[in-house]
Parts: sequence; C-alpha cells; structure tokens
Amino acid sequence: WMMVEEALSCSAHDIDHVRRVYKLALQIAGSYPEVNYEVLIPAVLLHDIGRREEDLDLTGKTDHAIVGAVKAREILEHMEIRDEIICEIQKAIVTHRYRSGQGPASLEAAILYDADKLDAIGAVGIARTFMMAGQEGARLYRKVDLEAYAAENLTENGRILNQEAHTPNVEYMIKLKHIPDRLITEVGRVLARERAAVMKDFFDALDQEMGE
Repeated sequence: WMMVEEALSCSAHDIDHVRRVYKLALQIAGSYPEVNYEVLIPAVLLHDIGRREEDLDLTGKTDHAIVGAVKAREILEHMEIRDEIICEIQKAIVTHRYRSGQGPASLEAAILYDADKLDAIGAVGIARTFMMAGQEGARLYRKVDLEAYAAENLTENGRILNQEAHTPNVEYMIKLKHIPDRLITEVGRVLARERAAVMKDFFDALDQEMGE
C-alpha cells in the first residue's frame, strides 16, 4: 500500500480510490469462484500506478494504463512473480481504461474494469466530480450544448482540454450516465444500476434547483 500511495501522491486518483476499487473488486469476485486472486489483487493495487505521469503530461499523449503496466512489471519482477502471472496482470491494467482501445480479455481484467468504473458513479462518484471541480477551479454548474461542448473542449480520445470549463453536471452528461451500459460482469451491472439511480436523482435535482 505504501508503494502505491507514494506513486499516486500527485494524482487525483489517490490511494483512497485504490482502496475503494479493491473493496469493490473483492465484492464482485465473491460471485466468481474461478477468479485468480494472484492476478486480480496485484492488478487492482497497481492499476493507477502510472497516473502521475499522465497527470503531469499536459500534451495528453501519456496513457497511464500503458505506463502503469510497464511499471507494474518492474515491481513484480523484483518480487519474483512468475512471468505468466505478470503478463495477465499487465493485460488487466492496460484494459482497465476506457480509451485503451482494448477490452478486458479475462475475468480478472473485467472485474478490475467494473470496479474502477463503479467508483466513478453513485454517491462516491458525485463527491469525486465536485472534488475535481474544486481542484480545477471549475464552476458548480454549467448549461451547455453537449455536441458543441464536445467539439470545443474534448479531444478525439475524450481528454478534456480546459478543466475549468468542465463542470460536474457536464461530466455526468458526457460520461458518467453511460457507465452502467459499459460494465461487463453481471454483479458489476447490478451494482451500477443502483449507483446510477442515486446519481441520476442528484443531477436531476441539481438541474431543477438551478432552474434548468
């Protein structure tokens, strides 16, 4: 945990996020007796270890999933983990990201993917969006035309160009409300529907209170 916490010290995806994803991953994995925990647990703990490099690269070219997979191999080789296990862990780390261009190809990778996405929705997801908005100096709320906004403030791979213009309600409309449709495991989808309902109720209420 200490090693992971140090690697995430400058990242918005901090050690608390990793702990929540770990808990969610174990919750999902409990329904799948065939899970290989030798793959799942290291993949969960190390999945965001490349975040600092991505956060510090203002060009948007660094992919934390790819960087993380490389860094994970270095760590795991030092721990003398078998190469076939390292390869599976790396694959799970690479495919946990939306824009990696690859989908999870194993049960362990699917569980990591789902657990990571679940932490972005529900009450925790709401809290995270406002925490990020505060960090970036963004406004509480902004009414936008989504198509025009995407053309103006999102790159082709979905990276935000101007964080100050990206409000929590915009993040919900563009990304977070679609997460339940993208999950893979049956357990993950059930949890996502529950969390999505909480998030929808909140942002509907926010729209109403803001007079939109």
